[in-house]
Amino acid sequence: MAQCVSPEAEGPVVELGPGTGPVTQALLARGLAPERLVLVEYEPSFCNLLEKKFPGVRVVRGDAYRLRDTLANALDRPAAAVVSSLPLLTKHESARLSLLRQAFDLMSSEGRFIQFTYGVKSPIPAHLSTSLRFETQSLAPIWLNLPPARIFVYCRSGRHCEAERRPDMLAKLLKKSRRFGNEIRDELEEARARFSTPDAPRPVSVKSRRF
Repeated sequence: MAQCVSPEAEGPVVELGPGTGPVTQALLARGLAPERLVLVEYEPSFCNLLEKKFPGVRVVRGDAYRLRDTLANALDRPAAAVVSSLPLLTKHESARLSLLRQAFDLMSSEGRFIQFTYGVKSPIPAHLSTSLRFETQSLAPIWLNLPPARIFVYCRSGRHCEAERRPDMLAKLLKKSRRFGNEIRDELEEARARFSTPDAPRPVSVKSRRF
């Protein structure tokens, strides 16, 4: 997710749903100055943790789905990007579209909305782009994450939506993760083939227990 944010882009970077701060840490490691980060978190205990863990980063307690109101007094200029770990799939499509619209209103014309999800498809469906003109880029699945995760990048139509080229180290990691995913698929196919043969031993039935 941090690789999708350019440290050279002007303006603050807003993170939605930072939790305990793993993405925040990655953004700082990416080269973003702490004073450029604005974290929107609803849970008070996480807000306290984030303030202690990341000195210089601004933490705003509020509802990310009311982003315009939550950040009314927090931004002094358009944001360069909005990075979201919110569970969008738990919300109605109209709420997801509203969030993207509010994010675009708070960002510069080149701004990107970067979303982490466990879903296979984009959490903001393409058919919604008719009411809000945007383009979507899907990054390759991250197989080393269990369950596998995906990142989607949204930008205004006609803008450069592609994520930056990854450094060699990350490219190697992605290559390993794809190989890992292929190995898992091969093992599953081999297991299915074994249990589908007539002479294969039948799986042992194990009764569930409550703990």
